[in-house]
Amino acid sequence: MRETPQSVSIVTRERMDQQELHSLRDVINQTTGVFVENNGAGIGGRSAWYSRGFVIERLQVDGLLLPSHFNA
Repeated sequence: MRETPQSVSIVTRERMDQQELHSLRDVINQTTGVFVENNGAGIGGRSAWYSRGFVIERLQVDGLLLPSHFNA
């Protein structure tokens, strides 16, 4: 894995405040290299997030793994 070039995006609290990014969806939409596909509308709507053509299945916030239903 170390031999495969990968990008890392860091969104700081300062950037979130300056750009008024209030939700994880807001941050993902502003992250380079991530594509969001909306599958539905309204409150019950779901989104799929992709990076390098692969679905993002797990996220960590402050080093803690979010539950697998984070995208619900």
